[in-house]
Amino acid sequence: MNTNEMKKKVRWDVLLAALLIPLFVGVFSAYLTNEDMKLYGSFNHPVLAPPAWVFPIVWTILYVMMGVASYQVYMADAGRDEKNKALQFYAGQLAMNLFWSTLFFTYKRYLLSLIWLLIMWVMVMICAARFLRIRRAAGIMMGVLFLWTTFAAYLNLAYYVMSITPAAASAL
Repeated sequence: MNTNEMKKKVRWDVLLAALLIPLFVGVFSAYLTNEDMKLYGSFNHPVLAPPAWVFPIVWTILYVMMGVASYQVYMADAGRDEKNKALQFYAGQLAMNLFWSTLFFTYKRYLLSLIWLLIMWVMVMICAARFLRIRRAAGIMMGVLFLWTTFAAYLNLAYYVMSITPAAASAL
């Protein structure tokens, strides 16, 4: 087997681990907030707020994309330090992701969850940029997460404003 064939060979064990890690984060996050997420339907919603059924679909797609992107970076022909730094931001944003929904849904700490989300947003942006330098497709996949996180920040901000100023609900 020549070098090009070896590079193209899929490491199924690594790919499976790369997929399972973010999916586990999603399942665990859903487990922590399951009862509280049911309250979403009773919220006053800002403009553009999707119905509750959209979130598990979008998040499952995003978690799979994160897993594939991290696998691509891990397997890429890049310097070890460069890959490690990129994967550290990946792990950091994933950890931040795990706890955001608990802050928002379980504890209803809308301002704290917004600050948390903005930190996560920066980490996702840095991760996407680092992934992009290593593997274009991986960076683009993390860019999709960046866009969704931006949308989530809009929703979080809207819910925060509506929680402190109920009259503002009609403006959002």
